Amino acid sequence: MIRLIIIIGIMVQIFISKTSRKNGALIGYAITTVILIWGLQAYSTGYIMTMFNIPLSFGAFIIACLIWYGFDTYEYQQARKSEKATAFLTAASNGQLDIVEKLIGEGIDINTKSITGDTALSLATNGGHIDTVNCLIGHNADVNTRNANGTTELDISGQNGRPEIADIPFDGGMK
Repeated sequence: MIRLIIIIGIMVQIFISKTSRKNGALIGYAITTVILIWGLQAYSTGYIMTMFNIPLSFGAFIIACLIWYGFDTYEYQQARKSEKATAFLTAASNGQLDIVEKLIGEGIDINTKSITGDTALSLATNGGHIDTVNCLIGHNADVNTRNANGTTELDISGQNGRPEIADIPFDGGMK
């Protein structure tokens, strides 16, 4: 019965992770904590846990729980990183300079790419957001990055009739 509960708990975590990676990690913390508490109680009464029908010593059980906590922590960190990257790219695309500067200050990778290969600089260029473009260049955004279509920021500014951005002095020049 207990194994069934653990399996159901893990399946719930996987299902929730498909809709929200961060929530899946948080549910994982809760599930692991319940398993840890249950296991500590079981070991105190002399019960031996098994994994794949192999008996686990108390130490091995604790290590297995710590590994699972580590997995949940990694998933949570990756979810937070993804959320910040999305916020950064969206802010650059919309010319929200205050948010862009805040996230740069928090250490966001300035050359983070969207799933289509666009960077914050290419999105700001496409939107004609001169102040955001200048900010990103000032923080050493890679001006030579190409998106999935093979275009650079200068290509984008020319294609979209944005000479004011094409005239920005890019350090190192566009190639």
